[in-house]
Amino acid sequence: MRLYKKIAGSLLFVSFIGAGVYVWHRYKKPSPPKFRTHTPTVRDVVDARVIRGRLMPCKEVDVRTHMSGILEKYYVQPGDVVKPGALIARIQAQPKAIQVEKARTEAQQARIAYATQTQQYERSQKLFDRGLLSAAQHESARQTWQAAQEAEVHARRALDFMKQGFVPGQKKASNQIRATASGTVSALACKEGTVVAEPNLGSPGTCLATLSDTSRVVFESEVDEVNVIHFKEGMPLQVRLSALPQKQFTATLTKIALKATKESFQSRNESARFEVEAVLHLNDAEKDLIRTGYTGIAEVVLQEAKNVLTIEEAWLPHQDNDSKTAEEAARKAWVWVCKDGAKERREVELGISDSIHVEIKKGLDAETQVITEEV
Repeated sequence: MRLYKKIAGSLLFVSFIGAGVYVWHRYKKPSPPKFRTHTPTVRDVVDARVIRGRLMPCKEVDVRTHMSGILEKYYVQPGDVVKPGALIARIQAQPKAIQVEKARTEAQQARIAYATQTQQYERSQKLFDRGLLSAAQHESARQTWQAAQEAEVHARRALDFMKQGFVPGQKKASNQIRATASGTVSALACKEGTVVAEPNLGSPGTCLATLSDTSRVVFESEVDEVNVIHFKEGMPLQVRLSALPQKQFTATLTKIALKATKESFQSRNESARFEVEAVLHLNDAEKDLIRTGYTGIAEVVLQEAKNVLTIEEAWLPHQDNDSKTAEEAARKAWVWVCKDGAKERREVELGISDSIHVEIKKGLDAETQVITEEV
């Protein structure tokens, strides 16, 4: 009898334990997921590039000397507006002594030859008047006399030019350097009293001044080969200058070089770089603020999408696909999502990206729980 009581008590105890386990499993709260999730957001996405550069005039011309000597005087100052032919500077000739002596000797010989030919021509004229000299002989003597006269004038002018740097009596002296184009004098390259050199095979001649056409100002920069394929002429730019950080200027891309810069070719550690130019659109008040040489940055908008569904690029797992193009890679992208508490792989189609957020074209909606971190 006692044995039956023990068995009945054991069975009752086991029944209570089983019922408790059943109730605990039946009514226990589900365990929280082992990952963190976020939902996509709606925002504007702008794919832009930022490039550094400087402002330059649309055209610059260097005014160079065509003779050696000493820079005697400037007739212009920076900021002056000049036209072609305007007097820029005067050069004082500094010839070598042997060159002056040679020119003096040639002038003396030409003077003697001219005097001799003058006497011979006067004699032939008298003989021709008496009928003792033929017309052909008289004409030959006259031509010889005229050639000697021209040679004497040329030798005398050459001596004057050698000694003074110009020929007396000429309206435009040879030692005067004049503007070759219209523009604003942006810089004077030398100081008065500086020795200047004439052009030769190794040098184009000493630069005396720089003329700039400031009617249009351009933003000059260089773009590497990875990004230059996205640039198109006519694209708008937003330019901010270091000197005027509170202002923003609009510009239009007008030039993309077809050939990389020489410096990028010579460097083995850098990618090829291409020069680009954009013309700034300035009103009269802004033109007074601008000086060529200012540095700054320009933002170029390549693509833009407004009010689109986006996720952070960091939420995208490593995309182990074999796509050959960016378009194929965007179509084959995927993310991890949480569905009914379970982890699920979801195929998505990506749009444009600003390197932080990426547009989602297909595969997700605003309620989708995207797994962003494993706990």
